[in-house]
Amino acid sequence: MKKCPFCEKETKPSAHIYSCAKKTNFEGTKNDIKYEFIKYNNKGLCIKEIFIRKYTDELYSIPDFTKEYDTDNKTILFLIEYYGLKKRTISESAKLISVHKYKKTCQEKYGCDNASKSETIKEKKKETFISNYGVDNIFKSDKFKIYLKQYKIDNGYSIADNDVDDWSIYSRKCIRESRKNYDLIKKDWDGYDYYDGKYIIENYNLNPNHSNYPTIDHKTSILNGYKNNIPIYIISSISNLCITKRYINSSKHSLNEDEFLLKLFLS
Repeated sequence: MKKCPFCEKETKPSAHIYSCAKKTNFEGTKNDIKYEFIKYNNKGLCIKEIFIRKYTDELYSIPDFTKEYDTDNKTILFLIEYYGLKKRTISESAKLISVHKYKKTCQEKYGCDNASKSETIKEKKKETFISNYGVDNIFKSDKFKIYLKQYKIDNGYSIADNDVDDWSIYSRKCIRESRKNYDLIKKDWDGYDYYDGKYIIENYNLNPNHSNYPTIDHKTSILNGYKNNIPIYIISSISNLCITKRYINSSKHSLNEDEFLLKLFLS
């Protein structure tokens, strides 16, 4: 349990620290009081020069800070703002940190800057495909192609052949119109997963194919919009877009937002 910096009693960063600061005639804003609380309970984290150096020069990510100092995301975000540092945008975080970390990891593990370039990985994939499908590339297998096509139809990812033309036109228009809002929703995003509420902005440091990588989802899916004759401008509007982890986006399928949230609640 953490302690109040003014009375040294065990407490959480609640109303107690503000009333206690007032009693001790502490002069400062609420943010100053919160900072005193953080500094008292984690002195190493609140050495301003070191924090700034790690964030700006060493390109520490929020998970890097939380892991090293055993704290939470909100504390780091507060310190970034308190020290007057510029919060990294999604694209900045990806360009500065994710690409570098991914290439470094691949170089250490495989001797190249991308796992897909590794001869060892290539051979393992071929062996697996040959063992399971009799071909060295899974998409050469007619059996797999048939399975994949039916799987997509059954799980709401695709439309049957007799309906494909109208669906293709609708989906392409929805995607095209939605992309016009991608930059805006990323710019205004607070960094939290829309569905499970976890802070995931630093997940842009992951490989884009990682299951926890942030993706843009349609709360009411494009397929659902097509089946229910919902206008394209509604499906593509920013109010129907949100950001969530890749695996959540995939597991949602064609469920509406309310249906999926109920599924999460019951699971």
